[in-house]
Amino acid sequence: MEMIFGGVYRGAKVLVTGNTGFKGSWLCLWLKQLGAQVVGLADKIPTSPALFDEVEIRSNINQYWVDIRDAEAVLQVVETEAPDVIFHLAARSITRHSFTDPLGTLTVNAIGTANLLNAVRLAGHQCNVVIVTSDKCYENQEWHWGYRETDTLGGHDVYSASKACAEHITHAYLTSFFKDEKSNVRVVTARAGNVIGGGDWAEHRLVPDFIRALQNKSQIALRHPQSTRPWQFVLEPLSGYLRLGQLLHHDNSIHGQAFNFGPGYAANISVFTLLSALNQRLTGMPISEAVTINPEADQREAGLLKLNWDKAHAMLQWSPVLNFEETIEATADWYQTMLTGNDDMARYSQRQIAAYIEQAKSHAIPWAS
Repeated sequence: MEMIFGGVYRGAKVLVTGNTGFKGSWLCLWLKQLGAQVVGLADKIPTSPALFDEVEIRSNINQYWVDIRDAEAVLQVVETEAPDVIFHLAARSITRHSFTDPLGTLTVNAIGTANLLNAVRLAGHQCNVVIVTSDKCYENQEWHWGYRETDTLGGHDVYSASKACAEHITHAYLTSFFKDEKSNVRVVTARAGNVIGGGDWAEHRLVPDFIRALQNKSQIALRHPQSTRPWQFVLEPLSGYLRLGQLLHHDNSIHGQAFNFGPGYAANISVFTLLSALNQRLTGMPISEAVTINPEADQREAGLLKLNWDKAHAMLQWSPVLNFEETIEATADWYQTMLTGNDDMARYSQRQIAAYIEQAKSHAIPWAS
């Protein structure tokens, strides 16, 4: 494990904001495998159940219970811990919540990002920062080709606008405070597509909603069955984030850049197709028995989203590891294992990470060598 990502995480102190969430918990688990000293910052555990509890993250890290909107508290953590690397994942991540609490979404996603960057500025120690936003930071045009990092940022809804704001705020701090050659802070932003995988229990998200429906022996109501998304297994974007942290350690050329991380282009498929594949893997029943279409569906969400990750491939030598079928298999098997109680989920999740690394090695992906 020590040579994965060039061994830069072994012994490094790494702060993960939003570490109690789905992606944050997986990232903490992977970082611990890599030998990092992990520090977590979050205001609460967002779901029950939660991957954070299922894989026993809190017993292996230094956890701070802090709201990212509390600028003084965030600064105190950054000054006290002086992390070598920060992965900023703290965010409101459910689009539908932005319609019921738009100000909460804006303050967490935008002002929270500003608080983190300002804390890094004031603390003044050497640090590499990866700001994680979303594919929804782009002004959606319902294009059939993938958005590139140079495309216009924006949003027709509050959630998308909040992610675009996080990108603009990061750029402003970069050019105002971290662009100077004397600066010892390096910053990049990462934009990922729709992530699936074991341990996601969020509300109003396709896979956990489907798992809950299976548990309750009920149907899941699909709002947008034909909407397409760049679905990817959770470890795919995390490998991109970790690759960014690795290269920032010694390569100043990516400082200030933004990068997309998406699945293989054939994996940009519809909600209905994804759910059909997951249902087949978990139940073997006809999909008609598992779903219903909601005629009251909210039409404010984008119907078509694609990401172009050519830049990440060219500059980071990054590419996705799993195809769509493998993504479904890994996701379904995690939930099946959890639901049947046949294994310890911490050990099982660690084995999924190890298996993913082996597949990356078989594809000769540089970060895995």
